[in-house]
Amino acid sequence: MIYHGSGNGPPFNDPNFQIFEAINPQGLVITPIPISGDIFNASCGELTALVHQSNNVLLAGTIDGEFYSITTSGETVFLGDMDHITKGLAFNCGIPEQIPTLSEWGLITTVIALGLVSFFVLRRRSALQK
Repeated sequence: MIYHGSGNGPPFNDPNFQIFEAINPQGLVITPIPISGDIFNASCGELTALVHQSNNVLLAGTIDGEFYSITTSGETVFLGDMDHITKGLAFNCGIPEQIPTLSEWGLITTVIALGLVSFFVLRRRSALQK
């Protein structure tokens, strides 16, 4: 399924009207999902960003700078306020937090090995040219 969240849209053009719907990519059937929970009670404005968190849970940002979790059945939980309007959400998946580096001795050994390889390649090349 593809999930779409918005607001300020038809049929009411009401700033407190949120749109949340599932779109089946095979056949493009659109199913409206009623919203309940914290976001509904807060009467916040439109959803500006959605990202899949896990299983049936998405994370949503709003035009009011609020941050929510929302299930694929429409149940919302307020997670906190943002210091900006979220226009895109993404996760850092599979990228190590710290890039591994060589130790000082590892770096010295690598430089020596590359120097030796270069020396023998140049020596062989000059021998072949004679």
